[in-house]
Amino acid sequence: MTVSRVNPDLVYGSFAGKLQRSLDGGKKWEQVDTNLTNVISLVSDPVDADTVYAATTGGIMRSSNQGKTWTDAVPDVSGAAVTVLAINPTQTTEWISFSEKLGLAKSSDSGKSWKTLKTGADDDVVLHIAYDNKNPKVTYALTKTNVLYKTTDGGESWQKIR
Repeated sequence: MTVSRVNPDLVYGSFAGKLQRSLDGGKKWEQVDTNLTNVISLVSDPVDADTVYAATTGGIMRSSNQGKTWTDAVPDVSGAAVTVLAINPTQTTEWISFSEKLGLAKSSDSGKSWKTLKTGADDDVVLHIAYDNKNPKVTYALTKTNVLYKTTDGGESWQKIR
């Protein structure tokens, strides 16, 4: 599930393999007829209310029309499972994702190129990534084995929190 930062009434979710959308802050939901499948997580664009991204079993997909149609947003991970994508709230061209192809990786150009990041638990799968809204150099990553990592330098080094 993701809520648009630009329009908080616009909420997306995935249930039973179908994309759902609310235009009124979650009071009413509609199923979106779309070509999107196998959604693992969703993230809304921090600048454009109509744009939403999906981490899927086949890569990172982008919709620029509130989820109606989707295109491959990141050719580098096309065909690979991506568990999560996070977009820096203040520097929107900076993305961090976790994929079976690249592992934990960071892009500074909206997914055109990637640099692999090392947390110290490189055999674990990252399920959630969260930027600190006030200081985006601080970012958290939670793994499948419930280990929490934190970076304070934009991903260059990570400390195990628990």
